[in-house]
Amino acid sequence: MNYRRYIKVIAIASAMAIAVPVTAITRIKVSADQEQKITGFGAAALWHLMAPMADTDIINYLYGEESAVGLNIMRMEIGPQLSAPNGSYNSWDKYLQPVKAAKARGAIVFATPWSPPGEYKTNGYASGGEPDVRATLREDCAGKFFPWLNTFLMYMARNKAAVDIVSIQNEPDWWVSYSGCLYSPQEMHDLVRDHASELKKDLYRARLMGSESLNHNPDYARALLNDPETEKYIDIIGGHIYGNRPLYNMKQTAAIAAAHGKETWMTEHYVEGGDGSWMDYLRFAQEVNESMLAGANAYVSWYMIGPGAFCGDGRELDQRPDNKWGQPNMPMCMAMAHFSKHVTGATRLKTTPDIPADGADFEYSAYQKGDSIYVILINLDSKRGTAKLELPMPVTTGTKFESTEDALYAVSDIEIAQPQQSFNIIVPARSITTLAYAIDPAYTGIGDINISTTQNRATQDNTYTTLDGVRHSHPMRGINLHQGRKIVNK
Repeated sequence: MNYRRYIKVIAIASAMAIAVPVTAITRIKVSADQEQKITGFGAAALWHLMAPMADTDIINYLYGEESAVGLNIMRMEIGPQLSAPNGSYNSWDKYLQPVKAAKARGAIVFATPWSPPGEYKTNGYASGGEPDVRATLREDCAGKFFPWLNTFLMYMARNKAAVDIVSIQNEPDWWVSYSGCLYSPQEMHDLVRDHASELKKDLYRARLMGSESLNHNPDYARALLNDPETEKYIDIIGGHIYGNRPLYNMKQTAAIAAAHGKETWMTEHYVEGGDGSWMDYLRFAQEVNESMLAGANAYVSWYMIGPGAFCGDGRELDQRPDNKWGQPNMPMCMAMAHFSKHVTGATRLKTTPDIPADGADFEYSAYQKGDSIYVILINLDSKRGTAKLELPMPVTTGTKFESTEDALYAVSDIEIAQPQQSFNIIVPARSITTLAYAIDPAYTGIGDINISTTQNRATQDNTYTTLDGVRHSHPMRGINLHQGRKIVNK
């Protein structure tokens, strides 16, 4: 196969699937200017509150490049026990199999405490306490918090289910009757300043996530990152977007984090108030898109099974003693797949004009990943739309991936007579579309790759080597060197 570099343009659009006039042309210019790196997409390994996902079939279906959905991040709870499993149903051991299954498929696993051990708290137990009682971490137990996280990390590592990231607290700014613990931004700052040095990050190869506030309150990012004594311990700022669209608080948080070279993750949300229609899944795609526009490096949805989740609403599990998940929620799966299978590992590119903070009827975003570039468009108008797309370099061919209510993931080739970089695209009604274009080799000046230095090694085994020198057991997307030959995997 001849060498090709690819631009992948993700177009997410929604309109009514009937023969109605096309909306006005939306002009989109994709720049080569780079924004944030996209680490990936995922969900929490839960099927309802504090209930670990026991069935690894769902992990196998959702995770890995070759899976149907392509997720690469999994969230889990750190149960509030002091040590190894003690019989409570949210003990650490309940997550061992899901974590192992996800890690086997290349997932990043991060763990969040909803509460530290009750012994460490002012109310004496894991729950958030009574509405008029502010359950917090006891001052005399602050020094025990990070050693407790070390105990958890050690347990998971010894059971071959190592965790990559630990968070400080789920929703520290929101009182709950279930497991919870409140921290003000200053209190979280003080905990990190005085005790985060005790976290054995190097030993367990784990990173530390701060905040995870209810609505991505940027005050937590300011408190943790604007002081060098705390900034040095924080790797990621997490947060949720309940009651606050991504382009508001999270955009502010991401700007603060990026200024310090840190990532911003959206670590929990689901489409609220939906009726289970195709429009719910388009709104979900819009939310993921707006999270990327806000500067997020990752989007992690809430339950794997539950309201607004990937694989059913969870009601069927209450009737199944074997905790089996049944049939997947295909519309939600495919809405996420447009991002997780194409955008993971990419770097967002600037596009103009930008959409307003409260969203628009037609949205878009753009990305580049090695030999690929990605653009995301969302049309919430009731009519099918037209996008006039201007790419930063000429392309020669492409592939279209398109999702509508009637066809959830149709794939077709795009024929281009001669290299060009401007296109008029008709976006189907209520649809999600991914367009993948090959960059003109004459533009890149890399028409042929000299593989003489790697040919001898490549012909000795059956591995595939990507252009960054990493070897894999199977071909990755883009250009691979395999037994002395160039292979392009779309």
